[in-house]
Amino acid sequence: MRHTTAAAIGLVWLGAALVGCSGTGGFADLERDPSPADEIPLSDSELRIVDRDTARYIDEHDGTDLWLARSLEDGICLITYADESAWVVGCGGSDGPVGVGGMAGRFEAVPGGGTPPESGTQLSENVWALHSEG
Repeated sequence: MRHTTAAAIGLVWLGAALVGCSGTGGFADLERDPSPADEIPLSDSELRIVDRDTARYIDEHDGTDLWLARSLEDGICLITYADESAWVVGCGGSDGPVGVGGMAGRFEAVPGGGTPPESGTQLSENVWALHSEG
């Protein structure tokens, strides 16, 4: 399973969700009606903690597609997919932020009212592409 190994090489970080951030405005990107673009090209075993029915397609950035979804454990998940060997799924608490990084780039999901990343490009209401350092 080459793609599973490649996905495991990604970096996942959980921001304020683990240190007790106070309430925020939520994730507006998850509030829209579903569409065919919301289908994630990964298997159920690769998305084992993601509630697939809540996934919403965010955008494409430099060849990487992004989705935001709820986890099966009442959290938020950010999914990146460049191809079958370059993808990452990262989940964190429902108050976010949630960030992922790997071969497909670095991205962060920030709840409404949260502090956006200092160095990034906003892709949607809640998702940012982070600029490379250096």
